[in-house]
Amino acid sequence: MKTMPDCIVAAGGLSSRMKSWKPALSWGSETMLVKTVAEALSAGCRVIVAGGYRYEELSGLLDNLKSSGRLILHNSREWDKGMDETVRSALEEISSESFFVVPVDMPLITAEDYRKLTILAESCEDFAKDEGPVAFRPFYNGVPGHPVLLNRAAGKILESSPAGIPIRTVLEGVTVILESWEHEGVIQDIDTLSEYESLKP
Repeated sequence: MKTMPDCIVAAGGLSSRMKSWKPALSWGSETMLVKTVAEALSAGCRVIVAGGYRYEELSGLLDNLKSSGRLILHNSREWDKGMDETVRSALEEISSESFFVVPVDMPLITAEDYRKLTILAESCEDFAKDEGPVAFRPFYNGVPGHPVLLNRAAGKILESSPAGIPIRTVLEGVTVILESWEHEGVIQDIDTLSEYESLKP
């Protein structure tokens, strides 16, 4: 396997549907933010945490991971416009040929998921040679999930897309390769208190 791609963790929002700020919610002995970021770091990714709302608190939650040398904090000025704009603003931090995008509220994604998706993408000639915009994403039970892995060409399309255009709309112009996955953690984003209570360890 080549060097692991960078990973943008989108963590800038209000968590309005949850009624509690998701990054700070407990997840076992950690927080949801730390668990999500730690899995990407464990996979070998350089991780860009794209924050905005309560940015200083967000930074403080990550203090124990900063010694990794692979953690970048990005303060998005566009966080109040939604996750898509938070991700767009963090693209300037990407230094790898390809990169992952994952929301902060998906702590059930594991380091192995990142590694497996990277290996699958490397076996795809169009993705590896950057011959056209290609994205890889897992799907479970017919539902597309995260993390999404984009090659450089796909990243350029995302970067040049107009503000306000949802990333899912941008991906309609990208070849998206769906890989069947063996666990549902790749589709389990936590948006409500009931989901949190049923899934937390």
